[in-house]
Amino acid sequence: MFHLQSDNIYLSSALSYYCQHKGIHLKLEQNEPFFAHLVIQQHQNEFEITCNSQTLKLTTPQHIQIYFDNIMSLLKNVQINFGELIYSPILQDLELKKKNLKLKNIHNIILSNLLLYLDKGIEKPTLYKKIWPNDKSYHINKLDTHLTNLKNELKESLNFDLIFSSSGGNLKLRIN
Repeated sequence: MFHLQSDNIYLSSALSYYCQHKGIHLKLEQNEPFFAHLVIQQHQNEFEITCNSQTLKLTTPQHIQIYFDNIMSLLKNVQINFGELIYSPILQDLELKKKNLKLKNIHNIILSNLLLYLDKGIEKPTLYKKIWPNDKSYHINKLDTHLTNLKNELKESLNFDLIFSSSGGNLKLRIN
């Protein structure tokens, strides 16, 4: 969901692995869409971390948790606008006309992937595997139930109509 680029391969690999265990997806490759691009550069005794024109500098050495905390402070500021909604993927928050909705984890994964794959959509089995990676079999009704629940929750809490279409197993978000 976020791309990490660094001139320090050890640090980028360690951070990606550490973040993965904390539930944050920092990808080192650009083969999937992402919300923000993080760049970490090493300058003598410090690391410079940049995301969306915000920059932090950290002296070295530091514990990996310090890097993680600083990266999180940058990623918490990433916001995606769609329609009238403002979406914060890390905070799992939606805002509409000063009303806020804290998304449940599964709903956050669904919405983030619908937005990441906005142009071409996402295959339902692919989305299913992102939500439930340990499931041995694919249950379409399970996914459809969560899609309906997300749609209903946005309507009830924010009076927002979430519109998506499904064609040939491809799920696509529609934004007016």
